[in-house]
Amino acid sequence: MASIDFEDVTIYALDKNPTAISALQQRALDEKWPASRVYIVHADMRRWHAPAAADIVVSELLGSFGDNELSPECLQAAARLMRPDGIVVPSSYTSYLAPVDSRLLWLAASACQRPAGVTDDADGC
Repeated sequence: MASIDFEDVTIYALDKNPTAISALQQRALDEKWPASRVYIVHADMRRWHAPAAADIVVSELLGSFGDNELSPECLQAAARLMRPDGIVVPSSYTSYLAPVDSRLLWLAASACQRPAGVTDDADGC
């Protein structure tokens, strides 16, 4: 991992998940992050008020699908935390959906009780 020169950098590591906060705190101790430059904040970014406008916001909110974890709402809220010429990483993302065919899953799903009036005998069930 590349070394970071903390002389001109202030980092706010923000997360609302207490487990993530604990992991960050442990990593900060293990890697000797300077406490005067790296602040670990347990908060929701939609409600947090930064002490200064950010140059860069780096997000990992994408999850397994682009709308996971309220990603669009959170990244919109991040805009208020930034300087006018600030950037967000990633700058965009695209979610894709692909059909999947699995006879085993189909059989398991078709074994479920159907709502009244719904019949589908195409698969011989």
